[in-house]
Formats: sequence, structure tokens, C-alpha cells
Amino acid sequence: MSRRRILWWVAVAIPAVAIALVLAAAVLLHSKSFQAYALGKVIQSVEESTGARVHVQSIDVNWHPLAIELFGISALNPASTSKTPLLTTDRLLVSLQIWPLLHHQVQIDSVTIDHPVIFVKTESDGHNNLPTPPQNQQSSNSTMAVQIDRLTINNGLLQYDDRQTPLSAVLAGFRTQVDFDRPTNTYRGVVGYDSGRIEIAQTRTFEHRAEEKSSAAVSANAIAPSAAESFVVAAAEIG
Repeated sequence: MSRRRILWWVAVAIPAVAIALVLAAAVLLHSKSFQAYALGKVIQSVEESTGARVHVQSIDVNWHPLAIELFGISALNPASTSKTPLLTTDRLLVSLQIWPLLHHQVQIDSVTIDHPVIFVKTESDGHNNLPTPPQNQQSSNSTMAVQIDRLTINNGLLQYDDRQTPLSAVLAGFRTQVDFDRPTNTYRGVVGYDSGRIEIAQTRTFEHRAEEKSSAAVSANAIAPSAAESFVVAAAEIG
């Protein structure tokens, strides 16, 4: 099993799915029926690009100021024998500014993720519960610049179960608050967890906790707004 693939899903793909859902939701209309229809389009786009099965229980949009809440998010690999979701999140709240959207930019004031649970499992035969993106998936040529001023994660749970190694690890009470410092063009924040446990075959269990302050320089990047484009298509179909 590829460790790089696991790290890619935990650090890149999973947050990208959540952000793609939120960016697309930014163009929702007031109609609840349209919200349900357009959100379905977004979920379909995310599923086709990641190979995961995504479910969102409900969505709420506040227009003044613009804030979007997604409740009951889950994602799993439909081909996996494990029925435990790869990702669940109780609540995802995003506050963003409207005017930058008109200039093909996304200015996100804050992102708050409440109680995310990530579960990665590898069976003894090497198979895991990570979805496989379709080979023929083509990336979009259009890009949308994104900037997040603050990221907050509350009470997260990270679980890793590798039956092939064997090795298991749990990080409970995972939390982070990261802020963008404009004068230095860096992200600064605190990352920590209340308790951690690592178990390796034929060795004793290692329990620990941690909290660390860190900073990182910002590099120019952009994401392909394929999910957002789904909302535009949905709006055209409704109109």
C-alpha cells in the first residue's frame, strides 16, 4: 500500500472535497428546492472526480454576511468491504465575501470544521478504504484563486488501522486554529490533540499528547472549480 496515497487523501483530497462543496454552495439561490437540486449536482461532480460516495444531510445559507453551513457530511469508498465512512463531519461552516466572486476569486474569512472523523483502514491483503479517482477524469482548465484567512478544526478524531503492517494509531481531540498573517504572507497557528495512541505488533502501546505552534509561507495556488461549475449549470437548467 502506498503511504504517499494515504497522506494525499488525508492532507489534500479530503479537505479539497469539503472546500469544493462550499465553493459551489456560494452561488446557491434562496429557493430550498434549488438548493437541494444544485447540491445534488455538486455531490455528483465530487463523486465523479474522487471516486468517493458523498452524502450531505442538509445545508443552510445566510446571505448577510454570506455564510454557508453544511451538516452531516460523509464520504466512503463504495468498493471497500468496510462500511465505516472514510470521513464524517458534523458541521462545516464557511464565511466568505461576495464581491471577490465576481472577479473569479474566493476570499474566505473563516472555515470551521466541527468533529471531523477520518478513518483509514488497510486489510491484511493490502486493500484499503481509499477511493480511486477515475482514470479518465479530466481536470478543468479554469481555475479559481482561493484565500482562507482562518481555519479552525474542533474535536477531530483521526484513526488509522493497518492490518498488513500491523499498526494502529488514534489521535483524539484533534484541534487546530490557523490564521493568515498578511504582513508576512504566512499562515501561523496551533495544532494539537488531547490524546494519541500508537500500537505496533509485539511492542507496547505508546500513548501521548501534543500541541505545537508553527508557521508556513504561502505559495500561489488555485483549485479547479468543477463543483462550482455544476452549480452554474444547475442554475441554467432551472432558469
